Amino acid sequence: MCVFSTVSSCSLFSISINGKSVFFCPFFHGEVEVSVYFDPNNLVQIMFWTGVVYAGISDWKYYRLPNKVIGFECILGLISLAIQSRFLAAEVSEAERLQWFLAAAAMYIVRAVLVLIPGIFLSHFGLIGAGDMKLAAVFAAWFGPGKTIE
Repeated sequence: MCVFSTVSSCSLFSISINGKSVFFCPFFHGEVEVSVYFDPNNLVQIMFWTGVVYAGISDWKYYRLPNKVIGFECILGLISLAIQSRFLAAEVSEAERLQWFLAAAAMYIVRAVLVLIPGIFLSHFGLIGAGDMKLAAVFAAWFGPGKTIE
């Protein structure tokens, strides 16, 4: 059963389906409970870390991070969320699964954009590289801003 509830720390709302929750709070103290990374599908995790290793090697050898790797990592996050929505309890209807997936995907994109916007300014002034900024946004989308900062 899909439950909407208010989150007092952010004054936004959360969706909870049989114990899996997605909190709609774009601030760092409103961490999403179900991270994209912790899903039952190990193949997606292996593909994610392969992309990160490829990005690291590319950055080390050529001092650039290809956009295709960043895009691949972003698409993998959405695939991971789609897989997680399939592993919700059997009594959950398809509409509730879709609702959970859309809520989780929206928060995934919001987390990436929240890290990307300050990164654009830092990159503009030459404080960090543009590739590093994009990779930080991918990590924020996958792990949440709190885990990215640690």
